Amino acid sequence: MRYLIVTLAILIYSLVNLKDSFAQNNQVSIITPGAYFFNYAGYKFNTPYKQQTLRMIPSLSYMYIKNKRGFQITGVLYDYTYISRKNMINLKDSTVISRNGFCLSLDYVYNLKQNNLGDVKLLLGLSSKVSYSDIHKFTISHGTWSESISDQDASQVGGLALNVGVNCNIKVYKRFFITSTLRSINFLLGGKYQKNSIWFENGIAYRFGKK
Repeated sequence: MRYLIVTLAILIYSLVNLKDSFAQNNQVSIITPGAYFFNYAGYKFNTPYKQQTLRMIPSLSYMYIKNKRGFQITGVLYDYTYISRKNMINLKDSTVISRNGFCLSLDYVYNLKQNNLGDVKLLLGLSSKVSYSDIHKFTISHGTWSESISDQDASQVGGLALNVGVNCNIKVYKRFFITSTLRSINFLLGGKYQKNSIWFENGIAYRFGKK
């Protein structure tokens, strides 16, 4: 809990001290997410990684920087399928079949390194989400076909997580950048089924405003 309080205090301090015009250094990014979820409380991760498929859903991120410090708001949609329902006859119990949802993050940003080619920023913030996980519990055989019984209580709304990460931007043309973020999201309140995760967010960023 103390980590959440400290992070919230840093975010509030950052926002309060950004009093001047927002026309200093703005960055809008279109990103696609990739993530690895682990520590599924009470559930085994039986599905082979090679069977994982990710539906690429464009998501948005906005960042504001002034004098090396600023904030970032990121909203990420994700949709993972770990195994096709056509291949569920031999599934082990408590296997994660798929998961999807929306994750919203508010981060304090510190510009660690910057030159003409790009920059590296550190992120510290809070995250919350709306999510659903399809978790196979057991299979009922009906002779010529089988029925998968799933956990019906795997939906989650809310929760509060601490997230830390690093963001890299490489200039490609004038105000356009390739942007990539690596972050760890760890739920301290709520988040039973998707408690801990490592995220990769990659995309194209555009900067506008005064420098």
